[in-house]
Amino acid sequence: MSAYFSYSRSTFWDSPDQSNYNLSLSWYFDLGSIKNLSASLNGYRSEYNGDKDDGVYISLSVPWGNDSISYNGTFNGSQHRNQLGYSGHSQNGDNWQLHVGQDEQGAQADGYYSHQGALTDIDLSADYEEGSYRSLGMSLRGGMTLTTQGGALHRGSLAGSTRLLVDTDGIADVPVSGNGSPTSTNIFGKAVIADVGSYSRSLARIDLNKLPEKAEATKSVVQITLTEGAIGYRHFDVVSGEKMMAVFRLADGDFPPFGAEVKNERQQQLGLVADDGNAWLAGVKAGETLKVFWDGAAQCEASLPPTFTPELLANALLLPCKMLEGQPPTAPQKSSPLPAQPLIQEHTQTDGQPAAPVATTTQTPPIPLADNHAVNRKDME
Repeated sequence: MSAYFSYSRSTFWDSPDQSNYNLSLSWYFDLGSIKNLSASLNGYRSEYNGDKDDGVYISLSVPWGNDSISYNGTFNGSQHRNQLGYSGHSQNGDNWQLHVGQDEQGAQADGYYSHQGALTDIDLSADYEEGSYRSLGMSLRGGMTLTTQGGALHRGSLAGSTRLLVDTDGIADVPVSGNGSPTSTNIFGKAVIADVGSYSRSLARIDLNKLPEKAEATKSVVQITLTEGAIGYRHFDVVSGEKMMAVFRLADGDFPPFGAEVKNERQQQLGLVADDGNAWLAGVKAGETLKVFWDGAAQCEASLPPTFTPELLANALLLPCKMLEGQPPTAPQKSSPLPAQPLIQEHTQTDGQPAAPVATTTQTPPIPLADNHAVNRKDME
């Protein structure tokens, strides 16, 4: 508990003296399972020219989850007012307040609501006082940014402020955020983040937990440093499509090497080849052509079926991979060959035993070691 008391007295040469008294008490407490309640009591007295004005102000605040319920009461010689309030906020940045009460003039009410949307900020307010007035207000704040890389509608920002345009390869409804509330990409895969700082490193990220069902992001965080008023651009690697297990096979029955990359027609990586040509692919679309890369270049390509059925996606799909023009007919996936043997080898020869033959080729018959030396000497002469 905290307490505060003050007293002041003023004297005037041409008017009566004036005295003021003020006492304030405030404290936090728990009530059963309800924790962190707060209350305050304020009383005052003002004396002037023989008249006294006394008053009391009472307030109580009760937490209710992320929200709170409050009571405020004001009582003095000329005014009696009671007011009950409710206020709260949500994780997406929405805020609201509602008050209802009554005084000697009649009923009173007021409310306020603010929402940070993906494309605009919305503020709503309403006031009512019985027998006096009523009002309703609404404000919308938003903007539009267009660049050579594309554009999008976005929440309100100061004119000429720093912004960041992000691109998700045409994938819509991808949740992205900077320092504030998240927004989502439009039907063209573009979104503008308006809460970007100037002259300091800013991060933009994709919320991987809220991606569309068939979307995958291989790059979910980007960073940028912009000058004041600049419009930046950053690209996210996002693919959208089915997920499936595939087995790549070459024409000779072999398979691409371990670690080969599988890319779609937009050069986006969909997966990596594992043992025996197996690959888990994400973001594939029916009818498109996939290319498999190793040794720094595309080596073969495979075509997906024109339609996908649940049965097809539930099993590993065999994909014949046709070698591209100018590439060798086989892939370097077989076991490493034995070290090459020289054409002429020396052998240990004992008396009474013929010399061992040397390695042969398909063009010439084996040549005994002794005869081979003889031929060499003749050539030298």
